[in-house]
Amino acid sequence: MGQSTNDVYPTAVKVAVQFALRRLHTSMRELATGFAAKADEFADVVKMGRTQLQDAVPMTLDHEFGTYEIMLGEDADRLLEAAALIHEINLGGTAIGTGLNAHSRYAELACRHLRDTAGIPLTTAVDLVEATQDVGSFVQVSGVLERTAVKLSKICNDLRLLSSGPAGGILRDQPSPRPSRIVDHPGKGQPGHSRGRQSGRLRGDRQRRHRLHGRGGRPTSAQRVRADHRPQPVPVDHSPRPRLPHARRAVHHRDHRQHRLPSADRRALHSQ
Repeated sequence: MGQSTNDVYPTAVKVAVQFALRRLHTSMRELATGFAAKADEFADVVKMGRTQLQDAVPMTLDHEFGTYEIMLGEDADRLLEAAALIHEINLGGTAIGTGLNAHSRYAELACRHLRDTAGIPLTTAVDLVEATQDVGSFVQVSGVLERTAVKLSKICNDLRLLSSGPAGGILRDQPSPRPSRIVDHPGKGQPGHSRGRQSGRLRGDRQRRHRLHGRGGRPTSAQRVRADHRPQPVPVDHSPRPRLPHARRAVHHRDHRQHRLPSADRRALHSQ
């Protein structure tokens, strides 16, 4: 049949991903259009813009929803760019891309038939060996999807804060007045002190680790070997030595003198 899992499977995955990206792109465009409509509807609604959940400067809801429209529109364009990378297929390259055991026109004819059947502008890779081992297009699509997911999560969290309440929501809180310390943010005080203290502790911990173990924060293998072979200190007894009584000191000194006297003199000392 002139086929191999090394060219059929990647081609099948690319065709399936193309259909999935089409549906996702359509949904993102519809959502962006909905945000644009809400931006026009809420153009006269004034709210407080916040940084770190603290009052910053006033804004209108059309600013916020218009931002969501632009964010989703940019990611929809990135999806199209990523989808263009997986239009190229390696079908016909068989095992490693050389086209072994396949007809010389198999890659061309199979790509044409698949393009007409699926309705996707597929093309055969110029170098089938390179296309067989290269998975960069899948990595690109994965990165764009992760970027889109992060932005959608941010939008959901913003809307959740706006819809908090209803009796004690964030739009109905009345903070106690306090003097402003930030010139360009009237009504806002110092940033969160707890966050600052936490950042300071983490920064101090990193600096201590760098001093002890270098920039990586962990001891190197050479440092661990030196620590394992480091000689252990010998315990020293600093307690005062007991003083001998006078008689015992005399006997002690006399015993030492015996080593320096002849044997006859030592016998005379013992007879005393």
